Amino acid sequence: MKTDITADRMVRWIGIRRSKFHQWQNRYGKVNEHNRWIPRDNWLEKCEKKAILDYYQSHYQDGYRRLTFMMLDEDIVEVSPSSVYRVLAEDGVMRKWERKPSKKGTPSLLTNLIRLTRLPSKNYPLMGVRYD
Repeated sequence: MKTDITADRMVRWIGIRRSKFHQWQNRYGKVNEHNRWIPRDNWLEKCEKKAILDYYQSHYQDGYRRLTFMMLDEDIVEVSPSSVYRVLAEDGVMRKWERKPSKKGTPSLLTNLIRLTRLPSKNYPLMGVRYD
């Protein structure tokens, strides 16, 4: 529907700049695009995440890499090891790696023998005993 009011006059009444009006005019009829994440084809779906978690429940003793290739062999889910790690970590079911305590800072047998066989001096009057 046309009126006798020009676009310039309407823009001045509304109080916007002409460039904004033309941006609106160019966008008219298009889908409103938000600044949200656009789903990608390679993102995991909820059913895939659930399948990974269900499989982990029955194979909790295996690590995430082994779990990945077992799922590939059984045609459960086709995902990368990093995706499996991410799903398990996000759900909080990743178990901590059981490391052996570090031996750094503990004297070796050879160091202890050297200390015990050291000759007495003014700093160490008795062999193997330190007086600090």
